[in-house]
Amino acid sequence: MTVHVFTGPTLTESDVRAVIPNAHVHGPIGHGDLLGSDLSAGDAVVIIDGAFYGSPAIRHKEILQILHDGVTVVGAAGTGAQRAAELDTLGMVGSGTAYRLYRNGTLDGDDEVAVLHGSADDGYPRLSEPMVDIRCTVSRARRRSVLSRASAGALIDAAKNCWFGDRTIERLLRRTTALSEAERRGFAAFWEGSRTDVKGGDARRALRVTQHLMAAGPAASRRPPPPRTWWLQDWMWQAETDRSADVPVSRRDVLTFAQIFASDFPAWYRSQLLDLARKAAWVHTGDVYKDGRTALRDLAVLSGLSSSTCGPASETLGPRLAALLLPAERQLAPTEQLVRAMVRSYRVSPSSIPIDALTTRLAAVPAYPRLVEGAAAAIRLNQALATRNPAYVPGRVADEKILDIAIARWDTTEESTLLAQFRDRGFAGASNYVRSARPFAPLAILEGIGALELSVRADTPAGSQGAE
Repeated sequence: MTVHVFTGPTLTESDVRAVIPNAHVHGPIGHGDLLGSDLSAGDAVVIIDGAFYGSPAIRHKEILQILHDGVTVVGAAGTGAQRAAELDTLGMVGSGTAYRLYRNGTLDGDDEVAVLHGSADDGYPRLSEPMVDIRCTVSRARRRSVLSRASAGALIDAAKNCWFGDRTIERLLRRTTALSEAERRGFAAFWEGSRTDVKGGDARRALRVTQHLMAAGPAASRRPPPPRTWWLQDWMWQAETDRSADVPVSRRDVLTFAQIFASDFPAWYRSQLLDLARKAAWVHTGDVYKDGRTALRDLAVLSGLSSSTCGPASETLGPRLAALLLPAERQLAPTEQLVRAMVRSYRVSPSSIPIDALTTRLAAVPAYPRLVEGAAAAIRLNQALATRNPAYVPGRVADEKILDIAIARWDTTEESTLLAQFRDRGFAGASNYVRSARPFAPLAILEGIGALELSVRADTPAGSQGAE
């Protein structure tokens, strides 16, 4: 059983190890960190600090998923206190003052526990003070007559009305004109010698709670799984990484890189769907299919998308499938029309192509190492750009520039042809392509991406020795 602790400015690594010597200590938790961790039933996670300013915060469903997997999750102090207050009825364990104040509604803003801090290399030094610490310390100062009631209220208002990164005691005392000079000096000294470290105390208490829970053994039963939304499924795909590069690259990103930049991806994608269709049709009909085209035809009939009977030349596409064809394609043989339309519409759920099967099969193609390196190069470039400019995010690349990548790469300009190209590559449309391609756009625009082929024969599944 392993304990993972996510902390940053609240506790140092040595603070954590003073309580739990064998803990695995990580920086502030962010989106994807739990699903991407090597966690198993019986392990514990302690969430203290979390990213939220400038990078995505940990999502509730990520926590619910690992609770379902049998992992104990304890939250306190910062992001942990907030998530515990929101999820304690679903199995997360909350601890400490900040958790209790969020739970009873006294606190309701992210800024109550937020602080500005330095980098991991510098040990996450705290550059501002959390509002919850200011509230509790001002309350104690008032009870000890360091501040009057009016001055205490003015100091709280001044702190609450400024950006969390500007909350230092020096700035607040300068800005709060209602304080007398004696109160100003008195509170500065009181803060220096008697400040209430709510978050630090909560975090240490959470570590002791975790020790007790681990000593008591794992919970008797797992929690119900969260709803398997498209977003949660996509996060889980993103968490499956290929570590052959010098940076972790998700298998989902490798697939997306291939969708965009491999010239022969449409042929490979079609071959995989024909093979998957044979298996899907067997599940529905009980028949063994040697030909993926016949399987697609029967699936279209079963789903009401085609009125075909049984002859290979008698397919009649329904209007929904016919709308997916270009005018010139309607002169093709009926079977080919159906295959093209079915490939463009193929989904295992309303929003998703068969990611699990495709990522597994893609790993077998000769060009896979190049795909991993290409996706890794995009990640490295984005990291380098963010280092030069902390405000940089790939999301600021204009949609038009991302669309221009497809137009140039796929040598097409007509809108209808471009839409067909999106679907031949597994994208639902322009917006799905833009969202998926965004992380790779800076690399394509600034450095360029050379010619890339998967080197597989059309209509031959990856890893197969013969046609379907």
